Amino acid sequence: MTLEHPEKLKAISFAWTTPSVVAERKRHTRRFWKPHYAKRWHKGDLAWALSRQYQYGGERVAIIEIQEEPYEENLKVWDKREEEFYELEGFGFLDDKKIAPANALSPLMQMTHWWLDTCESPFVVEFKPRKIDEEMREKYTQPEVIKNCRENLFKSLTDMTIEEYVKAVA
Repeated sequence: MTLEHPEKLKAISFAWTTPSVVAERKRHTRRFWKPHYAKRWHKGDLAWALSRQYQYGGERVAIIEIQEEPYEENLKVWDKREEEFYELEGFGFLDDKKIAPANALSPLMQMTHWWLDTCESPFVVEFKPRKIDEEMREKYTQPEVIKNCRENLFKSLTDMTIEEYVKAVA
C-alpha cells in the first residue's frame, strides 16, 4: 500500500498512547487480536494511527509503517528489560516521574511491571511513523492531554487511579 491511496489504509487506534505516537516515542503496540486478524497485517503495510476508534470520534493523527509481521509474544520475555519495554510502548514519554515518592517506581513504570507479570501473550506490532499530522502533534502533546492520557492509561490497566497508587506507596 502506498501513500497515493490513503483512503484504503487500515487503521490502528492508539487511544491513551496517542501523544507518544505523534511525538515519535512509541514503536511497539500490543494487541489481543485473533490469529486470523493478525495475519492480515504485513511488514511494509501502511496504516492510519488513530486517536481512538472511528466510531468514537477518532482522528487520523499519523501514518505508520509496519516493520515486522505481527507476532505473539509472552510478556515474560521482558523480565529484567522493563525499561526497554516501557520506552518502546511510549510509556516513558507519558510518565511523570515526579509524582511518586523517591522510594517508589513512577506510576507507568509500576504499571509496566504489573503488566509484564501477567504472562499474557498479545500480538506485537512493531511500527515506525511515516507521516505525522503536525496539527495533531500539536494537539496531542499539550501537557493537559498528556496528563489525561497518562491517568486514563494507568486506570485502564490497573483499575486504580494514579492518586490511589501514590497514596499506597507513600
